[in-house]
Amino acid sequence: MSCDHPPMYCVHDDREGTVVCTLCAHVIDQLYMFDNSLKEARDTSNENITNICINFNIADSIRHRCNVIFQRTCAISKSWKFPTNVLVAYSIYYGLLEHSISRSPQEIFCMTGVPLSQIFEVEKTLTPQVLVIPLSPVTYIERFAVQCGLNFKDTQNIIRSYKNVSCTSEHFDNYGPPTIAAAFIVLYCKEKKITFTIKNIAKICLVSASSIYRVVKKMKK
Repeated sequence: MSCDHPPMYCVHDDREGTVVCTLCAHVIDQLYMFDNSLKEARDTSNENITNICINFNIADSIRHRCNVIFQRTCAISKSWKFPTNVLVAYSIYYGLLEHSISRSPQEIFCMTGVPLSQIFEVEKTLTPQVLVIPLSPVTYIERFAVQCGLNFKDTQNIIRSYKNVSCTSEHFDNYGPPTIAAAFIVLYCKEKKITFTIKNIAKICLVSASSIYRVVKKMKK
């Protein structure tokens, strides 16, 4: 479509992806095409996030953060083919985590219908590109300790132990934060004679028992 007005009166409408004449409002050109089905899917997912947050009494500020994480995730996950419901669950989980609100795997599944193992698959692939804050072993200690049924005092003692050791140790360079967190929980449970095996903790933390054992063995040395 064209009009008789000079090009100087044309502007780019980035929202609609068009070139519009400001005098007659005619669309002169199409800059790019939108995938309406994708837009509708995102709008539905944002609505799902809102509904979940309302149903589970999650504050509006956290809900907004969940939506921001979801939008970032969608922007970089096209080639990874993660299901939308898993990305929604991932966004809610990390929106809560950034605000220091821990939820058990059962609670997350109840809220989203997605098991924590699928959320962790997204985490391994996308988290470094999505989240602003890096996830340290302390973050995982807080998460896993709750899932192991440990109380606040236990959790703080484990974090204190980690910080004391990590300041002077290079034993952890080749291990991921979840494995390191699980190893410190194992050591604490043994010290306090809390009945948890490495296998049990590995299952809760979704890491391999052999990796936990190697970290524990290095720390004992």
